[in-house]
Amino acid sequence: MSEKGAGRAGWRVILGVYLALTALVVAWPNAWTVNRTVVRVWQIGVTNGWYDPSTFSPEAFATLLNVILFIPLVILAAASFPRVPVWVWVLVAFVGSCLIEGGQLLGGVRDATYLDVISNTGGALIGALLVVVGRHLRHVG
Repeated sequence: MSEKGAGRAGWRVILGVYLALTALVVAWPNAWTVNRTVVRVWQIGVTNGWYDPSTFSPEAFATLLNVILFIPLVILAAASFPRVPVWVWVLVAFVGSCLIEGGQLLGGVRDATYLDVISNTGGALIGALLVVVGRHLRHVG
């Protein structure tokens, strides 16, 4: 196996682990547990003075986490499959997010929101932008 092939294989393993962990979080059947965990992490940030609770609510924090969740997903996918155009990964993230929210809606256990689809897709776009900039800088330098 070439050095590039070995590198891609490593990225694919990391992508698989990340996807498994992400699936675990988004498919967790007890929405209350997920919500309480988000609020606890938010409270740690408030306690440490990372942000002002009067301007940054637990709901805003949850939205930020939805954005952050999809940034590494696109970066890892692009590193694992470099011949696939990066816009395809944004589309995959959008469709995946719609499927997740649809499953939550049909499952009736968790709340499905369009804001989650928007924030997940926004995270995918940020990840794609980072990939494009990284590839450009690699070719320039």
